Amino acid sequence: MSSFSSLSAPALVGREAERDLLAAAVGAAREGRGTSVFVLGEPGIGKSRLVEEAASAAAHAGARVLRGRAASAGRAVPLRPLAEAVFSALRGAGAPSDGDLGLYEPLLSRLCGLAPEDGAPLVGYAEAVLRLLAVLGRDGGCVLVLEDLHDADADTLAIVDYLADNLTGQRAVLLATLRGEPGPALDLVEAAASRRTARTLRLARLGPAGTAELAARCLGHGDADEVPAAVLDRLHAVSEGVPFVVEELLRAMVDGGSLVRDGASGWTVTGSLDAGVPATVAAAVLQRVDRLAA
Repeated sequence: MSSFSSLSAPALVGREAERDLLAAAVGAAREGRGTSVFVLGEPGIGKSRLVEEAASAAAHAGARVLRGRAASAGRAVPLRPLAEAVFSALRGAGAPSDGDLGLYEPLLSRLCGLAPEDGAPLVGYAEAVLRLLAVLGRDGGCVLVLEDLHDADADTLAIVDYLADNLTGQRAVLLATLRGEPGPALDLVEAAASRRTARTLRLARLGPAGTAELAARCLGHGDADEVPAAVLDRLHAVSEGVPFVVEELLRAMVDGGSLVRDGASGWTVTGSLDAGVPATVAAAVLQRVDRLAA
């Protein structure tokens, strides 16, 4: 029995318009027309993959990319996403030259926990992050990726709000992801969009054609008609167009031996496809249930 633990589509499916919008935002930032784009959607809908593709393309074109993520597990760490993003910048090409950041350099050190707190106002830290993006983006532009803003602390959200209002004229773009659930992060995004200082992208579930195309790509086909009909029926019934669930169901079918490779590229159903919900999908659902109020 073969394991396909890395089974996934080699390219995004059904996100052409969203991909073009992010590419345009990155391109505009490299020309000095910075902006913010917030990508919203339910877990497993493809937010991270969409943003990562845009960031990777920007990096290949010469832009500096900073990455940070808010976390719900463990002890809450204030400003974690921004500190992580700053650290990611220092790991790569190194820190900016001495003097480039002026009086904001100590503030970045404090934001990252590398120097004692001095009671500086939050707006100072926000401006320090903005100056860092400007310095790093002088030559090829800069992309700041912040994941899972729905888990971010209030101070992180305040700095993100400041960035959204002040990226205009900078060679930098903020690409952030969050769930479209009510909360402080969504309030921030909607307020920024109403001020027209940011764009929002809400990712919808894939339709039947998109689900079939995704399955075909995962299995190495160029045509959805080559995917066994029973497999597509199962995917349509269970995944409801969520890409993560499509990929995990296919992986479970292959790893469980009910879907086997037949020849160079064909696949044959050899057993029941109703083996239950994959553990990875169940864990994701339970994690969402744990976030519900009593």
